[in-house]
Amino acid sequence: MVQDTAAQTSETQRQPMYKNLRKVDWAIVAGTTLVLAILAFIAAGNSNLTTIVANIVSWAGVFLTVVGIVIALLIFRRQDNDSRRTNAQTGQVLNGIANNTSTIQQQLAGLTRLPLSADEQSYQDDVESDDDEVVTQRSAIPVVEVDGKEGETFTQQDVPLHVVGDLAAAWREMPDQNGDWTVANIVGAWRARGQGNNPWYVTFQSSAGQGRVWRLYRGGRSNRAPIARDMTAEMTHQE
Repeated sequence: MVQDTAAQTSETQRQPMYKNLRKVDWAIVAGTTLVLAILAFIAAGNSNLTTIVANIVSWAGVFLTVVGIVIALLIFRRQDNDSRRTNAQTGQVLNGIANNTSTIQQQLAGLTRLPLSADEQSYQDDVESDDDEVVTQRSAIPVVEVDGKEGETFTQQDVPLHVVGDLAAAWREMPDQNGDWTVANIVGAWRARGQGNNPWYVTFQSSAGQGRVWRLYRGGRSNRAPIARDMTAEMTHQE
């Protein structure tokens, strides 16, 4: 997200440069045309001045051609640099997505096979969930297999806001939870494919590099309150 913002800022800063180059080009053309028009008016009826003006026009044509070539080269060079920079930024974004996907896959390994609590089982038994439609509509999201189950991986910026909101709501209902809710520490999320109220696994990573995974069951179409469970202890036990 920071990279995207930086790219937009850089592009915004470069646009005036292109406009200024075009303004300079048109200013030179307009100025030269005006000067030639004045000289042509003065030289009217005078053969000597006409010859001089003709020579000036020839040199002016050469000058304008050179100026046009130089400006075209400058624009081409800037566009080439912009293209290289954009390609580099795209590569960084793709690498970041790959790293996040790998982190999520490692943290979830084995967690989806852990038994559900009684409350979680009742949510799991729901036949339908609004989230089925959310996942289906996001066909471009990478499919990652965890514990033999295929599911969609959501990067930090793709985690649906209602998922984050429900996780925060469930977290606030836990009497043993305290501290700040830091959304910026989200690495991503994963949800198994298939119809039903499948849970969301939302992964976090602290500034110290410590991973944390929450298993979230949303209310689905039954509109029940969401419930969440901290899977960090189970994740640590498996390691």
